Amino acid sequence: MSWFQNLSIRSKVMTAFAVVLAVTILLGTFSITRLSAVNDNAQTIASNYLVAIDGLGDFAYGAVRYRQVQASQMLASDLAGKKEEEKKLAEALEQANQGWEKYVATVDAGYERGVADKLHAAWTDYVAENEKLMELSEAAKNEQATDYYTNELRATFTKVQDLLNEDKAYQRKASDAQVKSADDTYASSRMLIMVVLGAAAALCVAMGWLIVSGVSTPIRAMTGAMGRLAQHDLTTEINGSERKDEVGQMAKAVQVFKDSMIESDRLKAEQEEAQRATAKRAALVDQLTRDFDVKVQGVVQGVASQATQMEASAQSMSATAEEATKQASAVAAASEQGAANVQTVASAAEELSSSIAEIGRQVSHSSQIAATAVTEAAKANEMVQGLLNASQKIGEIVALINAIADQTNLLALNATIEAARAGEAGKGFAVVAAEVKNLATQTSKATEEIGTQITSVQGATQNAVNAIASIGKTIGEIDQIATTIAAAVEEQGAATQEIARNVEEAAKGTQEVSANIGGVTEAANSTGAGANQVLTAARTLSKQSGDMRELVQTFLTQVKAA
Repeated sequence: MSWFQNLSIRSKVMTAFAVVLAVTILLGTFSITRLSAVNDNAQTIASNYLVAIDGLGDFAYGAVRYRQVQASQMLASDLAGKKEEEKKLAEALEQANQGWEKYVATVDAGYERGVADKLHAAWTDYVAENEKLMELSEAAKNEQATDYYTNELRATFTKVQDLLNEDKAYQRKASDAQVKSADDTYASSRMLIMVVLGAAAALCVAMGWLIVSGVSTPIRAMTGAMGRLAQHDLTTEINGSERKDEVGQMAKAVQVFKDSMIESDRLKAEQEEAQRATAKRAALVDQLTRDFDVKVQGVVQGVASQATQMEASAQSMSATAEEATKQASAVAAASEQGAANVQTVASAAEELSSSIAEIGRQVSHSSQIAATAVTEAAKANEMVQGLLNASQKIGEIVALINAIADQTNLLALNATIEAARAGEAGKGFAVVAAEVKNLATQTSKATEEIGTQITSVQGATQNAVNAIASIGKTIGEIDQIATTIAAAVEEQGAATQEIARNVEEAAKGTQEVSANIGGVTEAANSTGAGANQVLTAARTLSKQSGDMRELVQTFLTQVKAA
């Protein structure tokens, strides 16, 4: 009966009622047909045989009275009495004729028609012979009249009675046959009606069983599955989704609900894993920040120290140049002192160059770390963005579950209406429909709670996206600062090379002092200019190292705050 299971609940109920109605109509039609047969027999008896017997009875009564009045007329003592009896005789004849007319209207062709014709002919002869009796009686020929009455008329009247008895016997026999036919029809109809009634009852029970097994049992099973799913038993099997009726639609909706719960658990696990990965990356960024802080502080302190030393050297060289200009007479001693100072400046320049190179390497390394941090922040942003998209998909699934619950609620309401229309037969199904409606309402409330939680997750995820975007922006600014520092370091390297070149020129000048004392003044001036340049570069380097310290400190503060 898979075709019956694939019908909708409304179609099942309508089919059951249609079958019951068809059986009822069939039983009613059959009963009416058999009752019509019994009624036809009764009508035949009532309208034919009873009327015929009644008409023959009236005719017989009129005929007997007619003969009795004939005797009374003969016994009348005078003519007036005879005339009075003749009036009664006419009345008796009229009564007999009326009975005959009533009877003859029911006569069928065949045997009955022949008997009726003979009876009518005999009665006509008897009435015709009455004229002779009346003549003899009125002529006071009583003896002849009596002889005629007791012989000729009796013979004719006996013939009338015999034919009348024959006709009555036929009527009784025919009516008995009709009664027997009616009894047989009633007996057979009673038996057939009982058989059909039993078959109809069995068919109604079968249809009731089909409705119970096709609707009530699957709905109870579906209710149990919903209860187990409500307890988060995801191993529950959802049966009946292959059905084409409302039970199949409910099974599909519950299957979607189960799949959504499984997907929700999977997304929750992925979210927890993403949170652990984010925490791990945050710890890594914190460690890298600490390492970067330590290294940059060391580099900045080294640069500041070298800048201070170079500034002192530049001031000393400037003082030496001035002294060389004022004391030209002490050129030899001053040139020796200048050579020593130049060597000191050269050593300081070499150390400054090494420090600047180290700063360049550290800045390059910090730039790489910042780039790596930007990449990691972008990846974290993508993962959190994926989490946000997943939460939005969960929200859509929750909306779908809520729509399914609304549809289930609507189906339950329709089932309740159909059950109400079904009356007493639909009370049990109305209870099941109310339970399904209650479950659909609970499902709707649960999906609303899930939707609220999903909204909270989406808000938190959006905040995480904004925070990671801020971190990425901050790290990008750090990368730009590191690039600026690298450019400044390159400029400082160029200045240091210029200092080294000037120091080298100063050394050559001091070496030539002894050979060419006339160029002392020019060399001293050149040395003073170079010392001023060194002093300016040293001050610039000191200022840039301070700026770099502030930028690094700001960068670390922002990273830690992020």
